[in-house]
Amino acid sequence: MVTDPPMEPRARDFVQQAQALGIDATLMLLPLRRSSGEEPPKAVAEALKASPIAVLLTSRSLTHTVARIEACGKHGTRIASMPGADPARLEALLDIDYDDLRARSEELGVLLDGAGRVRLTSTSGTDISFEIRGRTVYRDIGDLTKPGAFGNLPAGEVCVAPIEGTGEGILCIDGSAAGLGRLKDPIIVKFLGGRAVEFSDPRLRDLLAAHGPDALQLAEFGIGTNPRAGIVGNVLEDEKAVGTAHVALGSNHAMGGRINVPVHIDVVLQKARVDIDGRAIDEKFLTPAAAPAASDPVAVNVATVETFQILFQNSNDPQYILDLDSQRFLEVNASFERLTGYMRDELLTGAITAAKLVARESLPTFQQKRETRRMTPAERYDLKVLTKNGEKRPVELSVRRLVLANRDVVVGTIRDLSHRKKLEQDMWEKIEELGYANSRIYALTEKIRRVPELTPQLLHITDEEELLERTAQLLCAREGLGYADVNFYLLRDDGLELCYSTIKTKKRKMKLTGDHRLLKVLMGEAAGGMTTREAVLPLKGRERNTGVMEVFFHPKEIEVLQGNERALKGYRDLLETLSNVIGLLVENLHLYERVKRQSIVDHLTGVYNRRYFDSKLSEELNRAARYGRELSLVLLDVDHFKQINDKMSYKQGDQVLIETAKLFRSYTREVDMV
Repeated sequence: MVTDPPMEPRARDFVQQAQALGIDATLMLLPLRRSSGEEPPKAVAEALKASPIAVLLTSRSLTHTVARIEACGKHGTRIASMPGADPARLEALLDIDYDDLRARSEELGVLLDGAGRVRLTSTSGTDISFEIRGRTVYRDIGDLTKPGAFGNLPAGEVCVAPIEGTGEGILCIDGSAAGLGRLKDPIIVKFLGGRAVEFSDPRLRDLLAAHGPDALQLAEFGIGTNPRAGIVGNVLEDEKAVGTAHVALGSNHAMGGRINVPVHIDVVLQKARVDIDGRAIDEKFLTPAAAPAASDPVAVNVATVETFQILFQNSNDPQYILDLDSQRFLEVNASFERLTGYMRDELLTGAITAAKLVARESLPTFQQKRETRRMTPAERYDLKVLTKNGEKRPVELSVRRLVLANRDVVVGTIRDLSHRKKLEQDMWEKIEELGYANSRIYALTEKIRRVPELTPQLLHITDEEELLERTAQLLCAREGLGYADVNFYLLRDDGLELCYSTIKTKKRKMKLTGDHRLLKVLMGEAAGGMTTREAVLPLKGRERNTGVMEVFFHPKEIEVLQGNERALKGYRDLLETLSNVIGLLVENLHLYERVKRQSIVDHLTGVYNRRYFDSKLSEELNRAARYGRELSLVLLDVDHFKQINDKMSYKQGDQVLIETAKLFRSYTREVDMV
């Protein structure tokens, strides 16, 4: 499963379902591509080649990339592409009669097979002609059962790559365009010599021009055949809708053409007419299907508008209607004016977009939500609003994507959280005061109660770094013991080394011959102590100390116990108990590591034994086969070794093995295995 940040939540759902079915599924996250057709990173390309099945759930299409083409054509990977798939529409678009789709697409494909010249016209002003003779006509019918199969999901189109340089005429795009969504106003494009030479909308030109003159080439012509698809502003669905035709500009090498650029922009036309070699195709292929029944985005009944307006204007909560593409306010109520400080007339001019009302620290959240609005039609989330006078106010947004008068909009309701946040702050301050008043009892009894609950969580850990990290979390987390910070020093050969710290500090090591106070605690020359700032305690093993623990307290944590010797003694006893438990865990872990190493290492030579070699060899052979990598295995004999054993004793033979092993290890890397 290949995805990018905006589509990652949906991709994870797919992976979880696949794993639940027993499929060995892997998720690869690639950076957001700048445009459809841009190549993925090399690691993704290699993974596509090595996988029998791949699903491309990305924001930008990877259909026309070399990585996708080679994975299908040379390595037999079956690939389904789902760029920008809308989860609210996906199930309905996939749940169709595929036999009917196949028959409809095949009938249309036969008309284009062997055809020469195609003329595409529409009631909105399109009139463009181009040659397709000799080009392969593709039927996207959802059949991905054979090795190397490829298609979009949802499926449903018949398409072909026009011959380069033959496109002439005017294209009036009145449906949608990749990267721009559903169009409010048509975009006019003029073609000469197969290339677009004039654009009425610079946004479309800018999407293409950065990739050179070949990106302006007429690259694809297609007709939608999915009866459940409609024009909703998502080209993946729009181009599949019965009653639409679509063309593309940019790369066409994936369809047998000669243009290979990192961009492929599809645009959709409504109410099109197609003539093939002077004869119009049957109107049934270009007659729109019934409007798709969908809950998201919602098609609003006109009869409800008046009621909605009354509720909208009289709501106590701030409400607004926002154009999804331009982010301009289309309507706001009086409560919204009071919250933001802007008058309705100021907001509806378009000079103040939604982003200008968002505080800087909330902009990343706002932008991320905006980019995924078509994938997540409705949700709630918190951010800070920036009012006209510069005040930042915490709010909760409840938003929903709708379709109003063929326009994608967002209807939002705002809850001002300022009063609630102030109440929360006041409440926490009072709780803090009460906490200090009762902490003589609570601080001790609560920590004692938690120790038996927390320590079993550490018993199953078999890695030292993980043990120290997890222990620090339990010691410092609010739901744990709530200390401020902790340092763990462990005995390492000839020194005491800082192995883990919750404070950002460099690791350091003190020689045992030094005079540091931590060394004295380790060696038993000084007892661990506790001040109002910290406690220093040895980590005790069975026969000797394994290290030292430093625990740092929050301000006033110990001060509130001053004067109560019994409480202070209980606090010290608690810390000593903790340090003893941690010391034994560390010692047990070191013992485990020693026993584990003894089980895989030959005691005479210090290199790995035969049992570990067999398991590792099998693992490396599988890895090399899976990724198509080379693997080297070197076997060496010691000449006349039997004679050494027979004539000079087995002790001398052992010494030969020891020295030979040393020689091998000195001439191999850490990643190699002897």
